[in-house]
Amino acid sequence: MLKQLWVIVVMCMLTACTPQAAAPTETRASEAPPTLAASATPRVETTASLTVGPPTETTAPTATKAKPTSTSAPTITSLPPTVTVPPSTASGPTDFTPATASVWNFVQGPDQMSGACSGPLLPPYGLVQITPIENGLTWRSQEPTPYTFAKVKTNVYSYSGATATGDGAATMTLTFLSGTELTMTRTFVSNAEPACSHTHDYTGAFQWAST
Repeated sequence: MLKQLWVIVVMCMLTACTPQAAAPTETRASEAPPTLAASATPRVETTASLTVGPPTETTAPTATKAKPTSTSAPTITSLPPTVTVPPSTASGPTDFTPATASVWNFVQGPDQMSGACSGPLLPPYGLVQITPIENGLTWRSQEPTPYTFAKVKTNVYSYSGATATGDGAATMTLTFLSGTELTMTRTFVSNAEPACSHTHDYTGAFQWAST
């Protein structure tokens, strides 16, 4: 009995003196203390000095538009056609002077008076025979004798001198316009009124050829 008690005492002593091993500590990942990051280098804020000046206007680059290169068609030089001009057979304007004697009807215009005139006069008019002569023609009206006109140039003839009746002086210029038309201007100065002149313009139309 005592032996059993002694054993119990010893076991008690052993138990009391021997420290109990601490229970293992279960380390949970969720309960682990936060790991501090490495000490960061303190950030030094540098205040840049901003110099504000007037805004600089930047000109946009000029776009150079390239011109399309056109290929011109080759220049064709054409030579003018060769025109053969026949030799001229005319030496001047066409001559409308009648080749033979012919009768023309003369129509006079109004009397154009100039100077000291007592009144208008009625000049010769109506049917007149025109006959070609060398370098001129004769002009026969109702007056007693014909007038001889001298050729001034092609188609133009003129007379200046006394009248066929002897009552004054007359100047007449006749122009052929065609083979059937002519004009004539007659200026008359009477012996009775030398300070007055009477001018009449005529038109003439071909009537027939005479022998």
